[in-house]
Amino acid sequence: MGLLSQGTPLPWSDARKYAHHVRTHGIQQFLATYHANKCVGRRGALKWGDEVEYMLVHFDQASNNATLSLRGYDVLTELMRDEEEAIKHGRHVDLLWRPEYARYMLEGTPGLPYGLQAVELLKVEENMRLRRQTAETLLRDNEFLASITVFPRLGSRDGAPFLTPHFDMSTDAVRAAAAPASTSLFIPDAAINPHPRFRTLTQNIRERRGAKVAINLPIYRDVKTPSPFRDPVVAAAGVYGKSPDGICPPATAENQIYMDCMCFGMGCSCLQLTLQASHMCEARRLYDQLGVVAPIMLALTAASPVFRGYLADVDCRWNVIAGAVDDRTPAERGLAPPTPFTVSAWDGKAYVPTTVTPRRIPKSRYDSISTYLSTTADARYNDIDLVIDADIEARLRKDGVDPLLARHLAHLFIRDPLVLYRELLDQDDSVAMDHFENIQSTNWQTMRFKPPPTAHPDLGWRVEFRSMEAQLTDFENAAFSVFIVLLSRVILCLDLDLYLPLSLVDKNMQIAQTRDAVLTGKFWFRHAGVYDPARNAPAAAAECCRRTATARPPVPVPADDCPGCATFAPRSRSNSPLRRLVETAATAASAASAAASATSSPPRSPSPASVDGDSAPATWSLLSMDEIINGNSAGVLGLVPLVRMFLDTLEVPVDVRTRVDAYLQLIADRAAGKVATNANWLRQQYMAHPEYKKDSVVTSKMVYDVLLKARQVTKDDVPVRVPPVRF
Repeated sequence: MGLLSQGTPLPWSDARKYAHHVRTHGIQQFLATYHANKCVGRRGALKWGDEVEYMLVHFDQASNNATLSLRGYDVLTELMRDEEEAIKHGRHVDLLWRPEYARYMLEGTPGLPYGLQAVELLKVEENMRLRRQTAETLLRDNEFLASITVFPRLGSRDGAPFLTPHFDMSTDAVRAAAAPASTSLFIPDAAINPHPRFRTLTQNIRERRGAKVAINLPIYRDVKTPSPFRDPVVAAAGVYGKSPDGICPPATAENQIYMDCMCFGMGCSCLQLTLQASHMCEARRLYDQLGVVAPIMLALTAASPVFRGYLADVDCRWNVIAGAVDDRTPAERGLAPPTPFTVSAWDGKAYVPTTVTPRRIPKSRYDSISTYLSTTADARYNDIDLVIDADIEARLRKDGVDPLLARHLAHLFIRDPLVLYRELLDQDDSVAMDHFENIQSTNWQTMRFKPPPTAHPDLGWRVEFRSMEAQLTDFENAAFSVFIVLLSRVILCLDLDLYLPLSLVDKNMQIAQTRDAVLTGKFWFRHAGVYDPARNAPAAAAECCRRTATARPPVPVPADDCPGCATFAPRSRSNSPLRRLVETAATAASAASAAASATSSPPRSPSPASVDGDSAPATWSLLSMDEIINGNSAGVLGLVPLVRMFLDTLEVPVDVRTRVDAYLQLIADRAAGKVATNANWLRQQYMAHPEYKKDSVVTSKMVYDVLLKARQVTKDDVPVRVPPVRF
């Protein structure tokens, strides 16, 4: 999780003095790698890998209770020790293990990135399975390495433990001793990973904000759910109707599931993917296009129907984490006037009194992307208010950074650094990246644009796809990972245009989290203009490089070369088999749509949207998940059919194609409403449990039984293929 430097972390009262210092040197560090690598490219390069986060679950058969085991950190330490020993002796490492926020969590990745051969696609699930098997050699008989997104009883105060070992949180006195960093009503600080970054991050977010974080999710209203719903623990603590700081509204309200610390969000697990691009401009294009896809994949991987022992009226974790790390002050959230204040700021030589005027910041540090990066994007699509640091933007522009990238960085750098180490305050900006990463790695957006580290330029320009929820099985996690990497190749090969106004992407992020969004949600998506034979990806790359003030394209690319098709196959031409297939399919879909329109009413669709009041109809509308993923008779080709057409043009070994087809079928069936999401299946299990009283309460016995079923599903590595239930 982010930057894990070693040193003495500064409390917020000291760290805030160095905010300007870190931002100034962070930008200088970016400029060092930018100028060294902006023209560097790697023809046809693709290195990529996944990250899966796990939780260690303990089953107590005597009490019929499942808990999170804080022994997870001990298991992680042993795994990392084995890894370090292997590297020390020059042995190949197949797996890498890294800490995550919570003590019960482990993050696993492949030891080396995957490459551009089709056979590499088979390695993904194999490596995920190896990670699980390796970790399980260190587990006890009553432990389970679970790739679940949310532990359903984390923070529950119903009398049954949710952690092993158990910590009493029943009185003010014991809570004060157990949770000094978070001051949580529910979760002790012992649940936090002991690396100094994490506890400091927790405390500094709270202190910068001026109060505890406040996370609220609507409770799922069943037939016996009290109306209004009032959590007895929250009521006893006097949270209802009470302002946390005398300025802001009460931290929670009736009919909400209330959570009050970082662990509720950063203690969730997810599935992420990092892709290396051939050059900077390609990375920027992938950032934009996959940023549009991110809400769609969040909905497809939904796996979070229960929080704090209550059924929620949402299916995803995203807003929980956004609230868990929301360090904005009342003025930045628009809840108080922007009153200037003075801070003693370090200018590199001395502490200087500096006046700071708070600005309104619409989003948490954890949210969807706020600006597109590619210079090929229509400027009108960047239609949301972008708060920037004007001084940083001016400095970047003066140093040759193009306007879009300068604004992106000037937006990220409105944030304060949250964790600073005394020993790392002064760095060599020509080789170090810690100050840059300090800000970059605590902007947790759906996509992350990653420049090459100055010391390791071979890593290249990369993008990180961050929206997906962890799935129960290695098969599912591999399926979604492989789908995203193949979709990225289609985007590049066909120069797909998935652009939407960012205001609509933000709306999609909220739609994606609603209960059963895959079944009932309508998402803004392009229904026309996704593929245009006249567009030329190499020409777009050359134009991008021209606009970013580089002297030449990063890689000499023949005018008819197809950059996407250069991956997983020999180089193809602009009239590649894939383009011919897509053009044939698009023509057939248009003909079918025209024929249907001539004999019946047009396909059901709302009026298209427009940009900035433009009277001309735009090329996007509200589409179902089935239409976005599988296509429709009105000319929408669908993302899965596009990936299948891409595979049809390659020489893929039979065993690879068979497995990848199975992955794609799972995604297609889930989008079509034939197969339940993890969230829907889990909700089915809880609501069908004999102990469930139709009151939205999820008891310890219910969690124990359902997680035993989940353990068997994970062990079999066969996704649950039951139809979804509409709740």
